[in-house]
Amino acid sequence: MGGNFNVKELRYISGFQMKPYADGACLFLERLPRRSFLKHIGVGSIAVLAGTQMASGAVEASTTGSFVNINDYNGDIQSAINAVQEAGGGEVYLPAGRYEISNTLTISGHNVTLRGAGKAATVLHASGPDSTKSMILIKHNTDRVYNAKISDLTLSAKSNQAGADGEFVPWFQHGIVLDSSHNFQLNNVRIEYFINDGLRFENKTKNSAGNLHGGPDQVVLLNCQMNRCGNGMNTNDTGHSTHIYGGTFDWNRSHGILTGGRNSVFIKDADVEHNRDVGLKITSGANITIRDCTFEENATTYILTGQTQCVHIWIGSNAVAKSIVIDGCFFYAKSMRALLRLDKGEGVTLTNNYVHKADQFLLGSAGQKVGCFVLTAHSVVNGTPMLKDIYYEDFLTDTITNAASPIDNTRYVVSNLKPTAVSALPEANASIRGFIVRLTVPGKPDELHMCVQVAADLYKWAKINLTIPTN
Repeated sequence: MGGNFNVKELRYISGFQMKPYADGACLFLERLPRRSFLKHIGVGSIAVLAGTQMASGAVEASTTGSFVNINDYNGDIQSAINAVQEAGGGEVYLPAGRYEISNTLTISGHNVTLRGAGKAATVLHASGPDSTKSMILIKHNTDRVYNAKISDLTLSAKSNQAGADGEFVPWFQHGIVLDSSHNFQLNNVRIEYFINDGLRFENKTKNSAGNLHGGPDQVVLLNCQMNRCGNGMNTNDTGHSTHIYGGTFDWNRSHGILTGGRNSVFIKDADVEHNRDVGLKITSGANITIRDCTFEENATTYILTGQTQCVHIWIGSNAVAKSIVIDGCFFYAKSMRALLRLDKGEGVTLTNNYVHKADQFLLGSAGQKVGCFVLTAHSVVNGTPMLKDIYYEDFLTDTITNAASPIDNTRYVVSNLKPTAVSALPEANASIRGFIVRLTVPGKPDELHMCVQVAADLYKWAKINLTIPTN
């Protein structure tokens, strides 16, 4: 058998399709990205797949102690929480219904679980406008709060008043505030319509010696939704160790997830979509892994403007972010300035990611093309590069439009915040491997091009022509 044989090989779950190439002369075998495969067969966002194990250090919250049904307290949730805390811990159960919340619910004891009958069944709703209140506060006077858990309910501050932007006006400030908690778990919870943050971390609790505890640690989120808040989740430059499995962070007025100054963050199988600002912003921190996530339609405030914050992920905006891995993610790239912006980073690795609908901006009256995959703000402080050890591997896209030739696509590798930048890499010790694009030019057959190194820190595109020899 002769002819061309092209393979797009990514590390995803099984899901293959075979289709002829545009001219019918080439058999194209494609391994679908895991999320695209799930959507293709009708499966939406999933949380933790069967057999998935929590990352090391993720500890499930305890539910030892008493069991309290809120009906036994005439619907007084705080009194029920207090009773469980006095018993040394246990579970407060909220049957299906809508509970109007006028004052912040405070969990200050250890081993307390607040559980509803499901996100659609149990709703805690803000009773009126108060921009200073949080709906739930996890806080002790002098100690961390250990093993708190909230599950199977919705927190909503949605009012009945429509704002100028067509959205309903939010009533409370934050959904949940964690102040120096330890081993906190949020499971199957929706948080929506809060003024600032759906989930907010703080570091205000001092021990008996007057020292701050250092913020929340060992925080686990399972299949949660944070929608239409200021930020979906904001770690507020504090704490250590966050694990997010599944769920959505979408339609927020700022970021889906804002994290910084926090080490050991693991995000898997999450959808970060339709946020008005950058979907995931990592201002600083270390040991952060984003795996098998979907990024679509973020930075909608900046769409089609060409601004450098029109990206899905922004790394190192405040300080050097170290040991960052972005692996197996799906990016919907249409109308984005870039997929990723790198300001200050060390040890950043992008592997096995898949890009859909990449195109180039036509910026200004001259129609200058400025689109790219990775946008870098190369800077040197006191002789030290702010970007080093950057590694790109197996970054694939199905289609690039608005590109007249492979030369135009050099701008898709890296752009040093300049529309005229091409393929030179400004980072120290950067490398590209297996970076492949499918070029779509009107009136011409589709072509595959691979980015190859031609000199030190210089990469150009080469057309892929693979021929299978006949025996």
